[in-house]
Amino acid sequence: MVKSVFSKVAWVGRATVFVVGLAVILAMVVGLASTALAANGANFIIGNGLADTAKNIATLPTKLTMQGTNSGPALQLTQQSTNTGASGVGVTVPSGKAPIKVNATAGKATNLNADKLDGLDSADIGRQRWAVIRADSTVVRGSGVVSANTFKLTTGLYQVDFDTNVQNCAYVATTSSGFAGQTGVRESSGRPTAIEVFTTSSAGTTADLPFHVIVTC
Repeated sequence: MVKSVFSKVAWVGRATVFVVGLAVILAMVVGLASTALAANGANFIIGNGLADTAKNIATLPTKLTMQGTNSGPALQLTQQSTNTGASGVGVTVPSGKAPIKVNATAGKATNLNADKLDGLDSADIGRQRWAVIRADSTVVRGSGVVSANTFKLTTGLYQVDFDTNVQNCAYVATTSSGFAGQTGVRESSGRPTAIEVFTTSSAGTTADLPFHVIVTC
């Protein structure tokens, strides 16, 4: 009688082990499948180690919320590759779409080099460049003017060159004090760092005259 009972208990134990083992195997398979698909509501998965054809795909936003008193970043990425082209973050969006959005209206991104804005260096925004030019095109004084590339093109027409692209800037030119005449100013057609200033007599006749010019970007 006792032997029969022990036999049945052992059978039940083996069956239980089999069922539990099967459940573990199924859980692993289903878990791996959900990892490969990165299903909505699953853990935040970076890379799945599978073939290139298997991608992390979701139809809802993936969100990460930092809680507690940590003062560091919520997400830290470290790129250890020194190969050419290696970077920390790559963002790909459809044409015409913003690559990133932020809600901050103040503050500065530490070490972020936003060097260019509308074709101008960040140091150039709001900066004035100016020059005082003699009738023979000699630069008397100025700020940001490049004397070596400033010269007279023809009678009453001068090229004034600066140390940055000035095509998206505003220009003002006037004849020097004590000289009656008129001036005009325009972009240089062949040099993005230069403008062209033309001078005429008070009667409108082309003439070489000294002038002042201001460029504001």
